[in-house]
Amino acid sequence: MAKKGKLTPMMQQYMQIKEENKDCILFYRLGDFYEMFFDDALTASKELEITLTGKNCGLEERAPMCGVPYHAVDSYLNKLVEKGYKVGICEQVEDPSQAKGIVKREIVRIVTPGTNISQQSLDDEKNNYLMCIFANDGSYGISFVDVTTGDFRTTSMDSLAKVRDEIFKFEPAEIVCNDAFLISGMDFDYLKDKMSIVISSIEPYHFDEEQAEERIKRQFKVGNLEGLGLLDHPMGVIATGALLGYLHETQKSSLDHLMHIEAYETSEFMIIDSSSRRNLELCETLRDKQKKGSLLWVLDKTKTAMGARMLRNMVEQPLVDKKKIEERYDAITTLTDQTIVREELREYLNPIYDLERLMTKVSYKTANPRDMIAFKTSLELLPAIKTVLEECKDPLLSGLREDLDPLEDIHNLLEDSIIEEPPLAIKEGGIIKEGFKDDIDQNDLNYLGTYDFVHSTTQEAELYGKWQFTPSQNILLGTTYQNIDGDVISWGSPYAADVDSQGYYLQHQYNANGLNTQAGIRVEDNEKYGTHTIGQIAARYQLFPLTSIYTNIGTAFRSPTLNELYSAYGNPDLKPEESTSYEIGLDQNLNHGFSTGISLYRTEVENLIDATSVTGYIFQNIDQATFEGSEIYLKWQGENLYVNVGYNYVRAKNDKTDEDLSRRPRQNATLTTGWQDSKFGFSTTLMASSSYDNSAYDDITVPGHLRVDMNGYYNLSNAIKVFANIQNVGDSNYRTAYGSGSYYMNGGRLASAGVTFRY
Repeated sequence: MAKKGKLTPMMQQYMQIKEENKDCILFYRLGDFYEMFFDDALTASKELEITLTGKNCGLEERAPMCGVPYHAVDSYLNKLVEKGYKVGICEQVEDPSQAKGIVKREIVRIVTPGTNISQQSLDDEKNNYLMCIFANDGSYGISFVDVTTGDFRTTSMDSLAKVRDEIFKFEPAEIVCNDAFLISGMDFDYLKDKMSIVISSIEPYHFDEEQAEERIKRQFKVGNLEGLGLLDHPMGVIATGALLGYLHETQKSSLDHLMHIEAYETSEFMIIDSSSRRNLELCETLRDKQKKGSLLWVLDKTKTAMGARMLRNMVEQPLVDKKKIEERYDAITTLTDQTIVREELREYLNPIYDLERLMTKVSYKTANPRDMIAFKTSLELLPAIKTVLEECKDPLLSGLREDLDPLEDIHNLLEDSIIEEPPLAIKEGGIIKEGFKDDIDQNDLNYLGTYDFVHSTTQEAELYGKWQFTPSQNILLGTTYQNIDGDVISWGSPYAADVDSQGYYLQHQYNANGLNTQAGIRVEDNEKYGTHTIGQIAARYQLFPLTSIYTNIGTAFRSPTLNELYSAYGNPDLKPEESTSYEIGLDQNLNHGFSTGISLYRTEVENLIDATSVTGYIFQNIDQATFEGSEIYLKWQGENLYVNVGYNYVRAKNDKTDEDLSRRPRQNATLTTGWQDSKFGFSTTLMASSSYDNSAYDDITVPGHLRVDMNGYYNLSNAIKVFANIQNVGDSNYRTAYGSGSYYMNGGRLASAGVTFRY
């Protein structure tokens, strides 16, 4: 890296966070992308096979850079984690409207192989364990947890061979340990290369005995360790405390779903060394390492992911206690003899989702509305399961029935609050049932339970003067002022901002000898985005008595709205839009009331502001976009009756990717016919839209649609007019977008009526 120059403030922030997390690949959130720089970018671009670019960072040389869209981060994240990398997720943690200078960012979570909770990367039938090993003078403490299920266990042992057997038994995805374990003589090469286990040491302070005990007490909300059964495992206590410390450092969130820890003795289970375990093919075959063909494959007829994981643990850890073996055998015999009961249980268990991992998603606040429906439908079956178990008199099964809480209060809450088929993402809305909204104060609370309010005012003023200095020419001079004051909480995201904008314009108009021209310039002084100058030149010429041609060229400037900047889906780093437009056209009058015309146009936009499902509805800038198209019309005007036909073709594309901009149809057509006189008027419009791309990031095409609108009015007098409008007369449903595995539907008939008074 070049040393000349000074890093930009943003890059200084990045380097500071990176310095504190040297062992992580840093996913640094900028807008709707997670960006990586310098060595991280070099590593990620190679491992993920994504394009490596560069960014001006203040140094002599550009910083290597690559990025991944935040909406698709899981797939990229999983690839890196599966290869053994740690990934730090760096997010914006400060309200942009309150920030002084660059917005504060922090690591909100560190994802490692043992802490990955992504459903995409996990085997439903297998635990994903994170193991901590503490070694001291030939004694060892072991603690391991599956953060996705809450399974948390600890033990202690007196030989390295037993430690090795535990590692082979539980096959953790990641091991953290103290430095002493790294020099214990364990075959780490085999663990890393053959078992793909990521192994690393953590800071010594994690293994302080007093701190370890305090962490355990806080986590499980106890005054001492006796009630947890940990007093017989002092080495296990240290390993458990160190593991909790590591989890708190990396997850940076509540671990409330870790509610129980089990201390066990290795003597409770049959000792099977690693070599025997492989040759017995308990859970995977010796040749191809697959479940099919193993003992587990023969035995596994479970109906739930939870049951599959439990059975695997039972096969991996055969009991040696005769009493426990006989209890388990008696329970199996009861279910074997009671065929109807067994089949009823299998039927009720089959639809149940993975409740353990659902609870983890709730704890991590990553659960979506459909997860809640899955939770509800699973809870619906618990009372029936409890009733069926009443037929079983076996002590073990009776005990399970007594311990089973059907959680009817939680089921009823979900049943009353969430619609049957909610969208996948919370931000899409339409989740909470109408009746439930009233119960939670519909005026103030959204479906997330957070307060929403909008206090926004816009003040505008304009002063202008016109000078007709010749019969065919005039000059228009004016100034405008606008103030937007917003105080808003949108879906839990507050913002308060006040933006002033002043404009000054000068316009010249000429109309004579079949030529009409207009030229103008405007200077816009925006409080947030500075001064911008725009202009327009337009001309129309009567080429023949019935034929005229026209052209215009203009530039435009649009600053982001407060909503685009600061709302829940806002982006404070947005740049203003700047565009240049070109148009040329011809109008032709025909005989018998007919007229027609055609125009061609092109608009080039820098920093187009857009928000789609691709960006998670977060507003972003598109560096360069182009709109190219043409419009054709044909009109007939009778004395009162008229018919208008129009066709518009436009391609809106991202110039960088040459992809169509999302959800913009290329073709639109309208047919309007109606009657109009001094007393009343009536019209019907048929609108047709072609199919269009849903997004540049998927291959879904949203089909085209038709819609019919009707309008009418009646003049009761010169001062009073009544009117009525109907949109979508046919009440047709049409698709407008695609997301969450299905199309979004629009439709519904909308009618309005009113009265206007003129005085």
